Amino acid sequence: RTDARLMTSIHNAYAIVYPGLRANYLQKRKIEKRSVLHIGFVSSYLTRHSVCKLFCGIARGLSDLGFRITLYSAAEKEDDWTAYVTASNNTEKVRLEKGALISNRNLIKDVDALVFTDLGMDTRTSVWAAARLAPVQILTWGHPHTSGMANTVDYFTSSDIYEADSHHSSLGRYSEQLVLFDSLGFFFRHPDDANYGDRGRTNSDDDKFELQLQGPIILCPQSLQKFHPSFDAAIVGIIESIPTATILITYDTKKTLLLRTLRKRLDPKLGNHTSRFVAIPLVRGRKFFSLLRFATLLLDPYPFGGGVTTLEAFSVCKAVVTAPSLQTVPTLAAGMYRHMVLSVTAPIVNDQDDYIRTVIRLVKDDEERHALERAICDTRRKPKQSIFSSQLAVHEWATFLRRAIDAATKHHFSL
Repeated sequence: RTDARLMTSIHNAYAIVYPGLRANYLQKRKIEKRSVLHIGFVSSYLTRHSVCKLFCGIARGLSDLGFRITLYSAAEKEDDWTAYVTASNNTEKVRLEKGALISNRNLIKDVDALVFTDLGMDTRTSVWAAARLAPVQILTWGHPHTSGMANTVDYFTSSDIYEADSHHSSLGRYSEQLVLFDSLGFFFRHPDDANYGDRGRTNSDDDKFELQLQGPIILCPQSLQKFHPSFDAAIVGIIESIPTATILITYDTKKTLLLRTLRKRLDPKLGNHTSRFVAIPLVRGRKFFSLLRFATLLLDPYPFGGGVTTLEAFSVCKAVVTAPSLQTVPTLAAGMYRHMVLSVTAPIVNDQDDYIRTVIRLVKDDEERHALERAICDTRRKPKQSIFSSQLAVHEWATFLRRAIDAATKHHFSL
């Protein structure tokens, strides 16, 4: 249920081998208050990636509120999302060189707080987090694991709605001080591609998704790393219980080893039903949203659940079955249902058997499933319940950053 102790041990081992990792770059810097706060966002994915889709809007929103924003990017390319997050006059971007792990740290210029969106995904950002580069250093759940760097990463931001199912143990899951927002904590724009086929718009033939499958389609378009062996029993149980259904997954054609590994493990468990566990190459853009519409409902895997994929499913009003009590990361799907005020009717389940039963019921009961889909759609017209473009999240980030930075100048902080 927690990897805090493991992550701390790993970080301590690295620090023994490379003592320079824990350098303090603030020793010669005077820490003082200023009228315009300078926030640095450190990320490997300031491009069309799930991390940017969740948090680039936060950076841009803070800039619009008057913060000075510097984006420290380890991304190898730029795209329309990079242009979106750098569009404000108060924002600049600095590129982290690939081979300069330590010297990159000198790029920091009087930053009041550093926000790490995806620690653990890139060596360059992890090397930065291991040192004290700013008075306040924050980690959020773009890659939803604790850093294990209690001396240099001060806070982990999450939300009450994500930690509700594990609050009794959530404090032990993080080496950082856990900060729980009331809001979603992210700013996710409603996808333009989700609108095609909706509200009078039609897809061209190139945008349509077609697949020669009969019966209900139960979709789980997650990265294959999320298909943990503990999720196998749910897959097998669903396929065995609904003889007409197909579970459909997607895979990256550049990472076929992951697919072969999954099938080698799962096919013997499926026995004669292997033909109803189907993998197709990942599709993007309008075709991906056409695929979402094509599905009967979606599965949120465990112990590592989905985030952006769940948001994209909700953007086309599809139901997602989730088991937060079986997840070891912030329980995003359940939290989104709570924010939409749908937790009473939503398919939020407690255990594996309940997960399988709920999928069976929703596949067979068109009336219940369609009612849930309509309820999800209706939240888009209710600002307080909408999960898209949350200004509340931007303002909550702003409040937290001001308080944390103010406290750092006084050497105390209490939420």
